[in-house]
Amino acid sequence: MARLSSPLTVVEYALPPFERQTKSYTCECESCRVYTEYRFLPPRLFFGGFILPTCWILNITLFVYMQEIVEHAVKFPQLAPEDFPTLFELEMYQKRVPIAPEKTTRHLRATEDAVLEEAKSNPAPVSNTAATDSQGQILLDSRLEFLTIVSKDVLASHTEIRQDFQSWLWRTVFSLIGYILLITFLIIALRKSRNS
Repeated sequence: MARLSSPLTVVEYALPPFERQTKSYTCECESCRVYTEYRFLPPRLFFGGFILPTCWILNITLFVYMQEIVEHAVKFPQLAPEDFPTLFELEMYQKRVPIAPEKTTRHLRATEDAVLEEAKSNPAPVSNTAATDSQGQILLDSRLEFLTIVSKDVLASHTEIRQDFQSWLWRTVFSLIGYILLITFLIIALRKSRNS
């Protein structure tokens, strides 16, 4: 059996593989949907504007259309019941334990034995309704936490898309202003050279 180099790699191998693949949720408003379809256009129109300046005007028009005309209010995705965490998943998450080195394992076994001996000597009555109520509350709390994570993901994706598009808009506007100023200075310079 291969020896693992550090305790961190031991923990990494102890985790179930399905936890590495988390689903990310994005905004489903019409503006975000259209922008993800045509995400390649703003950079191309920006760089194309240096050759043909009407591309810059088209880029500004595209921004006005996508951000002002099309609906751009945040829209959350519909969540299926199987997307929510189940009680089994919560229990598996709580039961996962990193593999400890030998010395710590011996100490843990001694502690477990002491706790088991104490539990055998003082058995406490357990009611099933209390366990069911606490499990239901745990499930509700985990669903609430899941919904807050989804809402944070959706809001973050919406603002990221908006900021990305706005950055290309400002680049385009400054380039267009610079282009207009350059042409204006060239025309003034040519008129002065002809008058001299």
